[in-house]
Amino acid sequence: MKKIGWVIVGMALSAGTQAATLSYDFTSDQALTDFTFDGRLGLFDSALGTLTGVTLEVYGEFTTALAIGNTSTNARGTVRALYDFSMLFSSSLAPLNELLTETQMEWQKDTGKQQLEPSQTMSWADTESHAGFIDVSSLLSSFAVAGGGDFDLSCTSNTSTMVAMGGNGWFSQTTLGACSATVTYTYDEAPLYTLPIEGGFSGGPMPVPEPPSLAVLGLGLAYMAARGRARKAGAA
Repeated sequence: MKKIGWVIVGMALSAGTQAATLSYDFTSDQALTDFTFDGRLGLFDSALGTLTGVTLEVYGEFTTALAIGNTSTNARGTVRALYDFSMLFSSSLAPLNELLTETQMEWQKDTGKQQLEPSQTMSWADTESHAGFIDVSSLLSSFAVAGGGDFDLSCTSNTSTMVAMGGNGWFSQTTLGACSATVTYTYDEAPLYTLPIEGGFSGGPMPVPEPPSLAVLGLGLAYMAARGRARKAGAA
């Protein structure tokens, strides 16, 4: 009788599912541009439950130090610098690449025309960052894998600078970049059950009983109750 009681408790507990979230992320170190960083993110282990949503966040950052100057000691000079940054993302998951093309990040900075006195120097230091969010719930089957695993997500930086100056102008520039990404899974946890085994208990995922199964269980309980009453009446 005790064994039946344990099975009933386990089935009752399995009737409710609970929503949960799981995230994986990576962050690259800052590096001189141009660079490519190969990151990895975890796939969802389908044994954990039923995947209901996937969100991917990608992030790019550039820090640049720019200096322009006039080497002439007796004449003014005009200098202008325009610099452009871009961060591109790609993945080993082919369906995801189609969505990543929409997250290309671009920045532009323009110093404008600068009148420099003889031997004068001007400098700028800027940090620019952008984040992009992608709802990839339409690709659930690509992210849910038995046993989990991971997938590649790479970021590539590109920079270019155009400088307009006279014969006495000079410039220098140093640019560092970094990228990061986070994938977040929302899912319904797989229900747990507990069954008695010799020397202990066992637990693991168990499907929620369908209505016909519950009906059979109810009939079984009613039969056991009726049998118990009959035994008591016979003993009396």
